[in-house]
Amino acid sequence: MGQCKIICSLDGQESAYELYRGYTDPSKRTFPSERHAKQVGDYLESRARGRRWDSKRPAYQIVPLDE
Repeated sequence: MGQCKIICSLDGQESAYELYRGYTDPSKRTFPSERHAKQVGDYLESRARGRRWDSKRPAYQIVPLDE
């Protein structure tokens, strides 16, 4: 997989700041490889555990940039 981005199942339902914190700007969620994106995705998932969400817990996915 070439360039990719991280998206969340709760995009548009929860505050982008709550979901992504320092990665709120979509350009900061674009990565040159899946390996780089996985590191950030793991961080976001670990941060999401134990938080109280208005809806269900977020699920982060790594997708090709052209999607």
